[in-house]
Amino acid sequence: MTIRLIESQLDLKDSTGNVLTRWAPVTGTYHSVPGMNSQQTLILAAPIQTLENEVESTGRLQVNANWSGAATPTNAETLTLDIDCVQQPLAALEPLLEAYFPTLFPLEPVTGKLIGAVDRVGQEELMIKLATQFVDHRSGVTSQPPIAIDIDAAYSQDGDRIDVRRLYAQLDETSLDVQGEVTDVSGKQIVDARGQFQSPAEGLAKLLPVEIRDNIKFKDVEISDLSMKGPLRPDPDKPFDFVFELSTNVSWKEATAYGLKSNDGKVKLSMLGQRLEMTPINLPVSGGHIRHLPSFDLQSKPMTVSVKKGLMLDRVALTDEICRDWLRYVSPVLSNATSPSGTFSLTTEAGAFQLNKMGEAKLAGTLQIHKAQVRPGPMAKQIVDTVSAVRILKGKAGGQREILLMTLRDQSVQYQVVDGRVYHAGFQFEIGNFAFASNGSVGFDDTLDIVVSMAFPDELVNRGPILGVLKNETLDFRITGTINKPVIDRSSLKDIGKRIGINAAGGLLEQLLERRQKKGKRDR
Repeated sequence: MTIRLIESQLDLKDSTGNVLTRWAPVTGTYHSVPGMNSQQTLILAAPIQTLENEVESTGRLQVNANWSGAATPTNAETLTLDIDCVQQPLAALEPLLEAYFPTLFPLEPVTGKLIGAVDRVGQEELMIKLATQFVDHRSGVTSQPPIAIDIDAAYSQDGDRIDVRRLYAQLDETSLDVQGEVTDVSGKQIVDARGQFQSPAEGLAKLLPVEIRDNIKFKDVEISDLSMKGPLRPDPDKPFDFVFELSTNVSWKEATAYGLKSNDGKVKLSMLGQRLEMTPINLPVSGGHIRHLPSFDLQSKPMTVSVKKGLMLDRVALTDEICRDWLRYVSPVLSNATSPSGTFSLTTEAGAFQLNKMGEAKLAGTLQIHKAQVRPGPMAKQIVDTVSAVRILKGKAGGQREILLMTLRDQSVQYQVVDGRVYHAGFQFEIGNFAFASNGSVGFDDTLDIVVSMAFPDELVNRGPILGVLKNETLDFRITGTINKPVIDRSSLKDIGKRIGINAAGGLLEQLLERRQKKGKRDR
């Protein structure tokens, strides 16, 4: 039997009756040969007809299909397809896929070929092989790279499973190549697959939460050891008990994140339902290491970040960026310091916070300094200018002073984040022959409320028995304002240099002795 199609029309409509795609005039031939080894052949040519208010279409579709079946106990069947299309619209796919991949739309027309084969043995075994090669016509893509999909899978009705021998997909420089199985096909559709995923740095960035994407840059990224496990369909009796696990290893040659630089790093990314976890495999940064990373709850709005208890940063080198962006909150006198040397470590307590709601965060930890040195920033310089009234610095008053460095001895500084402010206690530093300690808080709006205490230098207190009484005393002054515009209360230092130099046994000494008797000795 032979059927010929001449000047036919085929409309594909949505549920409301709107025409999504129209092929016309459709021409073709259908040929059928019955018998023990029956065969059916379809050759179809279908130009894409322009719909109302559309630019004239140059699209076309050509289909060659062959079916053969044998009247045997297994009743085997084979279907082969060879489809060639030019500017084929994909509007018909949008209603099916938009709920799962909303960012893909609108879909552009495709040009390319599809070759497939479907083999059925009896009523229980179905084998599918599909290979495609399309050209990308997206706007802005000048090279029109290929889009490729290869599928080799077998379905068993008796086992209620699909064995995926290979699933390969490629778009631009991003590709997916996995093998695995889908069990309980009629139920939860549980996936267990593994393979390789490759993508350039730009593709990896799209996997990260948008809130942190702009602060992380990669170069020469490799993604490997992809694993997917879990149900595609949740249990209707437990709709919220739905955990699909996706994990992969990510390595790079160079990366920067929030002022930290990493070379030849590798982490494991894991998606557990709506939770993204990052586990360092080898994560060197700025001469040290990152020992653990936060996790992200992508379902909460804003996104929730969780921090584990333990050592996070291990002996990381101080840099200008770290002083400017990180340490200014825990130790504000380090803000905008330059030419740093030395290392630090950071230990965190368990806690969680929501991005864009840092004012509600409650976090704590310890900053450990491993003997460092920096050139003082603007705030530290103002402190030096303030206390230089004591005239203990080398050189004459008003003369040119030598360039001073800020020295940080080995120490541990406790910090706590409460009500949008970072509190610290006992941060010690030296500038020239001055020794200081600071306590107080810095807001995420950069406002300051700290007290800096200065111990009298040994060269002063050792000048004689009268000045020796100053050995256990400190001068305290408060700093407010902002990090970029600090306001230092100089009332406690007013004329201090003159009074010590000219009349050390006067009223100042009496005040200091009286204060010491009231509050006892203070450690320097």
